[in-house]
Amino acid sequence: LSTIARRDFVSSHQDRGRQKRDFHRSWITRINATTRVHNIFESYSKLIHNMYKPSGATATSSHCP
Repeated sequence: LSTIARRDFVSSHQDRGRQKRDFHRSWITRINATTRVHNIFESYSKLIHNMYKPSGATATSSHCP
């Protein structure tokens, strides 16, 4: 590959990562704004934490034989 083509390849590869990062950041911002407007949780991190926190019923039933 020529140096120009190689530079283009590197730039496109970096841009794909940047695009994913930007999309993820905007997605979190939107969810965070929605949770605050509708008083679901105080923040995105608390929403995600409570989504993955095991509830009492499933936590006790999964340990039973």
